[in-house]
Amino acid sequence: MKRVIIDTDGGTDDAMALLLALRSPELRVEAITTVCGNVALEQATSNVLRTLRLLGEGPHPPVAAGAEAPLLRPLRTARHVHGRDGFGNATLRRGADGEPLYPPLRRPLLKQRGDELILEIVRANPGEISLITLGPLTNLARAAERDDGGMRRAKEIIIMGGAFETYGNVTLTAEFNMRVDPEAARRVLELGIPATFVPLDATNRVVLTPAMLEPHLGVAAGSEAAGGGGGALAAFVREITGVVMAYEAERRGQPGCTMHDPLAVAVACVPEMARAVETRVLVETKGEYTAGQTIADLRPRRASQAAAAAPQARVCVEVDAARFFAMFEERVLKG
Repeated sequence: MKRVIIDTDGGTDDAMALLLALRSPELRVEAITTVCGNVALEQATSNVLRTLRLLGEGPHPPVAAGAEAPLLRPLRTARHVHGRDGFGNATLRRGADGEPLYPPLRRPLLKQRGDELILEIVRANPGEISLITLGPLTNLARAAERDDGGMRRAKEIIIMGGAFETYGNVTLTAEFNMRVDPEAARRVLELGIPATFVPLDATNRVVLTPAMLEPHLGVAAGSEAAGGGGGALAAFVREITGVVMAYEAERRGQPGCTMHDPLAVAVACVPEMARAVETRVLVETKGEYTAGQTIADLRPRRASQAAAAAPQARVCVEVDAARFFAMFEERVLKG
């Protein structure tokens, strides 16, 4: 069983990724830390607690709130994609009794900051902790600033981020997580921890559609508070993906929700689900038009090329989409 810390910025696909991780026997989630990104930090943390509540009263992993802003840049969220609350505006809905349909789990947060918790767990378990990052890498960079050597004790980092041989999703060259805090991404790569990128090149191949959800909607929306059974999780997924699907329908002519973060969790569970290329990844931090761009040579390497630029990462370039959706359906939609 792989011991993991999940660092998340609380958006729609983050919630689906958390549900998948917490229902996957391959993973033991030691902690969840939150970071600004898709939404502001407070909303991201609230969304994590709402997601945990769907799985009943626990026990649940500890949750700690982390960075409220990128290292050097102002925060630019993705509320226009994920909704005002990051959950397709589902948390704004009320039942007939006037109570929220998706209240957060009632539990205190840890007093530690997210970066402090990450560092504490990694230092205490050298070579045993895998870090799964679903948002900007600010928390990990701050942990490295506190104790560079301590962070190097992490086993690996699985990063949802980057765009290599495809267009970015916020600029022509950059994927959102990398664009929000490119300085943090560069700092984390400098640690030399084995890294696996799950970039847009792979995630764009796994798109959830309304037709995929329909067979699992056996319970009316709003019944999720009962603890997640008999179609309750599928109903929740439908609720939180509505805004994203409408956004994609307007942009691409077809509704869908790209499963960026769930794919990163799936790769953590089953690495062979994606074909990856070993390479050296660089992150642009100064370009006027290219900040956040991830750069790597994914061509077959000659010995001289490998010697000149020793690989420090794996970049997923292909994915078994059918296998991914079979896993997601079995572990989340049927839950």
